[in-house]
Formats: sequence, C-alpha cells, structure tokens
Amino acid sequence: MGTPAELTGPDLKIGVVDGELREGAPLLGHVDGEAVVLVRDAGVIHAVGATCSH
Repeated sequence: MGTPAELTGPDLKIGVVDGELREGAPLLGHVDGEAVVLVRDAGVIHAVGATCSH
C-alpha cells in the first residue's frame, strides 16, 4: 500500500464560513483524518468522502 495522502483544506469538524462554500463549487477539507468534499447544490450542503476506493 502507498503512503496516505497529506490532508489539505480546512478541518470541517470545526466548520467553515458559509460564504466559503459557493453553489456547485466543491470544497476539499478533512474530518477526523479523512479527506472530505463539501458541495452546495440547490442550497443543500452535501459531504462525501474524497478518497477513491479504486
């Protein structure tokens, strides 16, 4: 297995300023040592894991 990637972006557990998350623009961050992407779609914020399992 390879070396884990360095985490980038804000610690999303702490939170981000609402204005940092623009409609349709992904924001890469991390939670508890895991990479996470946030995206706002039609005003709803979604979070998904940012590490591909392939």
